Amino acid sequence: MLGNFSKLILIFSVILFVGCTSEQEKLVKKIGSKVMDAQRAIGKLETQLTNRTIRNAKLLSQYASYLKMQKPEFSEIIDTLAMEGTTDGLSFKNLQQRYSQVKLDAGNASKGSMLAAKNTYGELDSIIAGANVNSYNMMLTDPINVIADMSDGKLARVESMSKEASLAANKSKDLGAGSQLVGNPNYGSWQRRNDGTSVWTWVAMYAMFNSMNRSPIYYDGWSRHRDYSYYGSVGRHSYSSPKQKAAQANLNKTYSDKFARQGKKFQSPYAKNKVTTAKVSQQRQTIQRASSQSKSRGSASSRSASTRTSRSSSRGK
Repeated sequence: MLGNFSKLILIFSVILFVGCTSEQEKLVKKIGSKVMDAQRAIGKLETQLTNRTIRNAKLLSQYASYLKMQKPEFSEIIDTLAMEGTTDGLSFKNLQQRYSQVKLDAGNASKGSMLAAKNTYGELDSIIAGANVNSYNMMLTDPINVIADMSDGKLARVESMSKEASLAANKSKDLGAGSQLVGNPNYGSWQRRNDGTSVWTWVAMYAMFNSMNRSPIYYDGWSRHRDYSYYGSVGRHSYSSPKQKAAQANLNKTYSDKFARQGKKFQSPYAKNKVTTAKVSQQRQTIQRASSQSKSRGSASSRSASTRTSRSSSRGK
């Protein structure tokens, strides 16, 4: 009796393994195709950045040139911001680095777990979305609007309400120069202090913002009072690596647990969409629909695999 039962378990395990392997093999083939798509997308973006054919890259350069004449004392940080419209920008370099890593992961997709393969496929999707020229053009509105705010209103914000209108509409606080870049891991990180608080620390290239602002930016205050930024409201998943996304999730959980112990409720800085222009809102909705459809296809694929495995098992009985 026990011997027959052991045989049934072995047969079921083999059927399950074969079913999963078949699904994983299909996914591995799709990953191979996605790797090529990502390579082409980054190559196209690199070409357009090099040839200066992206509208907001040109506008960023123009804004920077104007502000340098008005405020030459900030030339260093202005030049750094202008670099974002080139292939030397931190956002573009981040896409390149993520692509290099995901190529390695793709090469091992057939050897690892199904979950790891799905994560690799998802990261390739994110990279392709981030390298899309239209999306990258919109992403450049963040450094453009940093320069616009530094001009004391002489330069208009792009694809965003005016500073005063945005702060009022979103019930936000003015967090100082460079606030559109705060929270974007390409420009800095949240560093935990001995007292348990986390403060925003700029990467070396953007350290001048520390001296330009009145006080440090703390995570709990920023979470409650941050204003609109393209990265925070639309592009976060496209312009963050899996490691960066995990760090954001872990920090949010740390603060959620901390507030819970105090009998308070902590709200994620990304819990609510920020009010902005119609064009940005429309793009945000498009990205959200695409993400939902992708998840639905993934769930349907998993259910299909489970159904086939169950049917195979039934026939075995």
